Amino acid sequence: MGIRIKNTAEYDETLLNRANPLAVATGVTQVMVPANGYIKAILAEIGTPGTDGTGAPTQDLRVDIKRVPIATGVAASIFVSATPYIAWAHARFIGGTIPLLPSTYDGQISAPGVSDPAVQVLKGDIIRVDVLQILNGTSPTQPSDLNILLVFSRGQLWAPEGTLLGTFSELDT
Repeated sequence: MGIRIKNTAEYDETLLNRANPLAVATGVTQVMVPANGYIKAILAEIGTPGTDGTGAPTQDLRVDIKRVPIATGVAASIFVSATPYIAWAHARFIGGTIPLLPSTYDGQISAPGVSDPAVQVLKGDIIRVDVLQILNGTSPTQPSDLNILLVFSRGQLWAPEGTLLGTFSELDT
């Protein structure tokens, strides 16, 4: 009989990418959770900024990250606020830089921040990215190369204090 000691701080990094110009859609990219644990960190960026239109209304770019449990198949935002999304303010696309980091996470938390409590996941759950709103106006060019880095910590005996938003590690804040 052997004893196996597992480090509960083990983690997996997964990059979700959507290279094409963004449009309002469900499931623009997704990944299956590799093991039981928690989402330790979320870091998002737009690789190629678009151009904001000049007409009304101008709108922020908004995306949501949803967990689809393997047990139920019912998608729900991983964020806990009344307005769950990651947003890039439309004004930032005027002369935007590469990469373009979000203005806010969770619709309220300025990047970087912490989502409390940490997001628990189970092996086989699907993490899905939905585009909720795109730039609007008379002639906008939608951004492309949406990149979302997810860091999963393995194990459910140890839970992080929260999910880091806008940073890879608590040492980077």
